[in-house]
Amino acid sequence: GAEEYLPQMQAILVDLSAMEEDKLPRDPNAPELHVVLLIMKVIFSKSKTELKRKFREILDELKPYSQIPKYRELIRKCWYYVVYNVDNMTEADYFELGNEIQETIGDDNMPTLVQIWEQRGKAEGKAEAIIRTLTKRFGQPPEELQSMLLTITDLECLDKLADFAFDCETFAEFEDFLKK
Repeated sequence: GAEEYLPQMQAILVDLSAMEEDKLPRDPNAPELHVVLLIMKVIFSKSKTELKRKFREILDELKPYSQIPKYRELIRKCWYYVVYNVDNMTEADYFELGNEIQETIGDDNMPTLVQIWEQRGKAEGKAEAIIRTLTKRFGQPPEELQSMLLTITDLECLDKLADFAFDCETFAEFEDFLKK
């Protein structure tokens, strides 16, 4: 009898890669919407030239807002998103875009690629240590669990997961904790 009181939730999924760019929503009062959708649309582009061109468009679009803290942070987050998700760019490509970001926002405090890669390496190292711990305790973790761990970049979260890897009783218990 409780069914009528349970929320009925639905989600609409949109394939951004199939959507034409001029169909992406633009709101002059919220330029971040278009920028986020655009970066999500092109992030897995096979062409690094196209990705770099779109990233420059994003910088151009956000340049008038570049002294507003929330937009400076948005530029940083787009940068992190590119660095963590694009595999086909060279170090020179990353430095080129990094310099353009610094020119756009006029901030010498932008994290360098070395700092970003160092953080990324620390995260991967911690995730691999968690996988080794789980392997020693329970045998080889499921591939899906390993993949989930290797995508986490938050060092504090990984520390908590590492601690729990010692305390949990099963893979299932660890997976439940991971999903929280």
